[in-house]
Amino acid sequence: MRRRNLLFLFVSICAVAEFVRAQSVQPISARPAVVLMNGLQLPASLGDILRYGICPVSQSVPPSRSTFGELESVLTAAGHEVLFFDNCAQCAGKSIEECGLALGRFLSEVKRGDGTTGVEQVDLVAHSMGGLIARAYLAGMQADGSFAPPEPHKVRKLVMMGTPNFGSFWAVGLPALTPQVVEMAPGSDFLFRLATWNNGKDDVRGVDLMALAGNACPLGTVGAASDGVVSLMSASGSFAAEPVRTRVLPYRHTDALGAICAGSPSIVGVDGPGHLSAQAVLSFLEDTETWKVIGQAADEDFYLLRYGAGMVSRPGATRLISGAGVEWARASEPNPLNVFYAQMLPGEATDLWFEVGTGFWMRYDAVIPVGTSLATTVK
Repeated sequence: MRRRNLLFLFVSICAVAEFVRAQSVQPISARPAVVLMNGLQLPASLGDILRYGICPVSQSVPPSRSTFGELESVLTAAGHEVLFFDNCAQCAGKSIEECGLALGRFLSEVKRGDGTTGVEQVDLVAHSMGGLIARAYLAGMQADGSFAPPEPHKVRKLVMMGTPNFGSFWAVGLPALTPQVVEMAPGSDFLFRLATWNNGKDDVRGVDLMALAGNACPLGTVGAASDGVVSLMSASGSFAAEPVRTRVLPYRHTDALGAICAGSPSIVGVDGPGHLSAQAVLSFLEDTETWKVIGQAADEDFYLLRYGAGMVSRPGATRLISGAGVEWARASEPNPLNVFYAQMLPGEATDLWFEVGTGFWMRYDAVIPVGTSLATTVK
């Protein structure tokens, strides 16, 4: 009898243990997991450098809140599994190419809510530089500038929020605290190679794309043409997708801008489900049509309908002037491909004049596309 009681007790304990184990495992949504990706992280003070280093890992709870506000809560409430790729934890201060490789490892190794490891398919929602990391991953960009695209890649959808696809004017003249700052300067070798890696373009491997671009700030003396960090032409997704997939919203880049465009909310400052970015992201991920009427499409925005930008490589040239009389800037060093850039140009057929020797000029025909940037090599 005693042995029977002990056996019953043992079976009961095992059953309770199995029940507790089952309750501790969180179910995973049938939808692909959503990976939130932050952008460039810089310390706010010397104290932060001493405490966290040059690339401070998020200290918020949940960690995504420091960048995205309540977006994770909004997505979780709608039934989405949410993961967070903190570049300061995964590739602190390294090049964007190296961060792209780190994203690939993260997708294979991340621990999930049900105790399993890795994901087969994900939706990426990326702020600022996070969008460049996502693009570098899809292109398989290596640290030496070569490309080895992952086959198959794991991305179903990509949302870019204020991503400097063709550079950030804010990065010009900023101390090169990390390689990332240099790579986000307009006309950088990284940006040019990424924009042209696939037969002269980047089609983000056919991933379903939406770009959110803020217009709460001016671009130089031109009003409502940037988010305070990234121009509309740079944040646009029209380099890889039709104009409707770029949504222009009345937001600035981040609340960290302080007095810049003060009073304007942030494109990632999600304070609840009513925030326009949250509405657009949720609709896009769930394949409803609502995102198509949030904000303005690229071909509805005053500036994106009329203006574009450009990055052109011409080895040996010392100056570039377009037919409209605009002198293009020469990209900062290192500039091995001798790239010139212009951040805002009339969208039109034009001619490009390169000075290739003292007083000797060569002419080439070009078309500046509206709503995005020309990226090409002239020989």
